[in-house]
Amino acid sequence: MAGGLFFVLPMVQGQEASARERALQDKFVAACCWNESIAHHRSGTAMDQRLELSRMIKEGRTDREIIDAFTAKYGARVLMEPEGNLSLTAYTLPALAALLGLAAVVLILRRWARNAAPQT
Repeated sequence: MAGGLFFVLPMVQGQEASARERALQDKFVAACCWNESIAHHRSGTAMDQRLELSRMIKEGRTDREIIDAFTAKYGARVLMEPEGNLSLTAYTLPALAALLGLAAVVLILRRWARNAAPQT
């Protein structure tokens, strides 16, 4: 039964988070351990961040203003996915490394196959 608690939407000041608020919560990492979004993290720090986010929404701030405020306060590390050039790098480098690794494996297998062929 306790495992099912992770699927309950977080409560903010006694009410369920709106879809917009939930989407924004999923954009930010809890500043206490930097490994889980504030939507799911159960620390006091994540709760403070959720309350701060809720307050900003009630003030009428746009998503961009909220993201800018969080990155100004906590640094770019607070974002679950990096923005701008960092985003491009985060997605491109692993794909490039995988392709280079695959090419290396193919070359090695060809060389082994050629050396293993019977000599006439």
